[in-house]
Amino acid sequence: MVAARLRARPARAGDVPACVELLAREGARGAWLDVAWLQSLLTQRRLLWYVFEEVAEPRAVVRGCGISGFVPAALATQALREGAGDWVEALLGAGRGGAAPALLDRAGQAHWRAAAALAGVALNFAIDTAPGAPADAVAALAQTVFVQAHSGYGLALMLAEVRPWEGKAPAYRASLRAMGCAETAPCSRSGTQLLWLDEQRIAEARYHVLQPLFLRDAPRLGLTPAQQDVLELAVLGADDRSIALALGVSPHTLHKRWRAIHARADAVLGHAPPPAGSLPRRGAEKRAPLVEYVRLHPQEIRPWPPRRR
Repeated sequence: MVAARLRARPARAGDVPACVELLAREGARGAWLDVAWLQSLLTQRRLLWYVFEEVAEPRAVVRGCGISGFVPAALATQALREGAGDWVEALLGAGRGGAAPALLDRAGQAHWRAAAALAGVALNFAIDTAPGAPADAVAALAQTVFVQAHSGYGLALMLAEVRPWEGKAPAYRASLRAMGCAETAPCSRSGTQLLWLDEQRIAEARYHVLQPLFLRDAPRLGLTPAQQDVLELAVLGADDRSIALALGVSPHTLHKRWRAIHARADAVLGHAPPPAGSLPRRGAEKRAPLVEYVRLHPQEIRPWPPRRR
């Protein structure tokens, strides 16, 4: 029998039904149950969506997911000031009638990130707690991936909404309070609360675990979105076969992207030659220093206005 292992990766449209089923068990409603709409937002890159899988080759089972989005900081500040109820539902559902969605696409994220006025919103998460599911291990992986996935954006605010009808509400509220989040009073209509961290609160907590979300540095490499996608998966520990499968590209195309990534990194960061007499480095060995650099400088794989050629 092959031992199962857990892995995290960005979600694909085909993952949405299984994730919606998990969210429904937690009490999600409204736009969260609209699979086609969620797939549309995901395809438009308006959702930062990760799935956590239990893998026993060749089978993989979705055991959890985490979903975030981005809005201009002014919109988030307005919600905090007005004590908006069901704000996440409003954000998620905006656009279903034909108007522009409220959640930013990749170009919008790049614009507001460069303007130092980007807010992140933790939209929802779900973990499979059925008998036999590795819920504790998935929760630990989700926490690690949350920090990794949101680092490098240089956020002005990070918000979450706690909804009393969802099964995870008490523990979720307690964890946000433990991180030092401020909170609004419960909405009189819905009972929801917004909890948030901002730059000043993070600056006062010097060693806060979420500090990397608020660090603001421009990227040096100027990678294309396609190149960023490759590196993001490499940082998550995916091998070339998994990266090609996740991105829907051939091994040849992936190889070309790696060559372009290395050429850009060598030109900008410099290239340390291997020791004399050593064999040429290839594949994972060659990219290891670059992957570690990106892990320490996640701004390199975040949306940013294109550099001028």
